[in-house]
Amino acid sequence: MPYRIALASDAMDHETLFREVVEAAGGLTELANKLSDSGTITPQRVSNWRSTGVPPAMCKRVEAVTGISVRRLRPDDWADYWPEAATTTATA
Repeated sequence: MPYRIALASDAMDHETLFREVVEAAGGLTELANKLSDSGTITPQRVSNWRSTGVPPAMCKRVEAVTGISVRRLRPDDWADYWPEAATTTATA
């Protein structure tokens, strides 16, 4: 499966959602600290997500820390990475 970078569909939503993620966690450094088990997630790395989007491997952790769903974090391809959520939605 190709790695697709997406945080939101258009540039304005992209920036707005990034700010929302950071604010929900209590700031950029706080988000990095909450996501990192051993200091491997730095504020600089998180800041890069502003332009690259939240990597699929981090979305579930970001969702747990911020309450912002993977569907909002990766609106264009979330079902590719979490098909079980798509199944749950279809049967709900």
